[in-house]
Amino acid sequence: MTRGSQTSTLFAVLIGINKYKDPKIPDLCGAVGDADAIENFLISEVGVMKDRIVNIRDEEATREAIVKALRDLAQSSAIHAQDPIFIYYAGHGSECPSPINGWKTNAANGMMKMLLPHDFNLQGSNDVQGQGIFDIALSQIFADIAMAKSDNI
Repeated sequence: MTRGSQTSTLFAVLIGINKYKDPKIPDLCGAVGDADAIENFLISEVGVMKDRIVNIRDEEATREAIVKALRDLAQSSAIHAQDPIFIYYAGHGSECPSPINGWKTNAANGMMKMLLPHDFNLQGSNDVQGQGIFDIALSQIFADIAMAKSDNI
């Protein structure tokens, strides 16, 4: 369904995580429902076609899957210059000290911020899987999308 006869050119990645793999991370109860509500709004009120929306929920919302979905925005042949891009995340976030002494962050407390994917390991991880998605990594991904497609994010 679209509003009037117009179809939106917006593209969206919607992430909702209620359940986390690590039992020490408390599960949420409204994140998936919030992401679903955003999807319904985009389709029914904004006129976004379902094939322009990438949904990632719970067990599917691994670090690898989230980063891939975001990077795919920069590579998509369907997205044209200045098409609006909407990214929505509902789930846990956290912060940690910078892994490099003296690394300057934008936060007043000097901590790095991150999104927690489903497969985040609270005890730490020696490889990328199990790690959070750091603010600096998101910033680079968004910059890549802006350069390749649109800064209308």
